[in-house]
Amino acid sequence: MTDKSDTLKKQIETGERMARIEENIKRLPKIEEKLDKLLTKTNETINISRNNEAKNENHEKRIKGLEDWKIKVVAIATAVSFAGTYIIDWVLSKI
Repeated sequence: MTDKSDTLKKQIETGERMARIEENIKRLPKIEEKLDKLLTKTNETINISRNNEAKNENHEKRIKGLEDWKIKVVAIATAVSFAGTYIIDWVLSKI
C-alpha cells in the first residue's frame, strides 16, 4: 500500500497528477456531448417505434429495450456530470 501512496504523493508533488486531472476535466464536455447525442438518438428511435403501426410483441419489446437503454444513458450522463463537478471542486480545493 505504501508503494501506491508514495507514487501518488510523488505525482502530486511533481504536478503530474494535476496534469492528468486537468486532461480528464477537458474531456468531460466531449463525453457529455456524446451522451447527449446518444440520448437524443435513442429518444428519436423510441418515437419512431411508437409511431410505427406494427403493434406486435416484438415491437413492444424493442420499445422497452430502448427505454431501458435510455435510462442507462441518463444514469451515465449524470455520473459523468457529477464526477466532473466533484473533480473540479476537488482541484479547486487543492489550489
